[in-house]
Amino acid sequence: MKNFNAFAFKVATKKNVLISTIIFLLFLLIVLPVVAKYTEIITGSLETPDTFFFYQPEDLYRLAQIYGDTGRAAYVYLRISFDVIWPVVYGTFLILSTAYFLKESNFKDLSWILFVPILGVIFDLLENIGASIVMARYPLESPIFAYSTPYFTFFKWIILIISFFILFGVIVNHLYLKKKNKKI
Repeated sequence: MKNFNAFAFKVATKKNVLISTIIFLLFLLIVLPVVAKYTEIITGSLETPDTFFFYQPEDLYRLAQIYGDTGRAAYVYLRISFDVIWPVVYGTFLILSTAYFLKESNFKDLSWILFVPILGVIFDLLENIGASIVMARYPLESPIFAYSTPYFTFFKWIILIISFFILFGVIVNHLYLKKKNKKI
């Protein structure tokens, strides 16, 4: 844990935060919409498990049926390609940005919060694995994955929301301290 934190603080330079922010925004504004459109075309549906906050196992099976063989194959392919890269992109952005503003505010003792986005990335990857297994095995049932994947999705969203609130909080705190120090 200490090694990771030390590494994160070392790598969290203004330049690296800017680069990770630009990559994050490019994914958010360009790549995600393109992938979403491709997914809609190939699966015939706008619905994907990772866009729900919570869902039931039956929803996974319903989507597997709607997607058809080609759609399910494309879904699995996207989960083992794009959906491995995307969590790395947003995870890097959240960790570097949070570390940078903690470092700039002299709050390195709060470095444990850098693990919050890592948990979000882990749950995202677990969600992708679970949903991919359900899709790949369909029409066979995969009860362990069908029942656990909705929880992975739920925890992913909760943890990522918390991660963005933490980032917002450390940025606001940094700006407050910067303004306060200018007055002195």
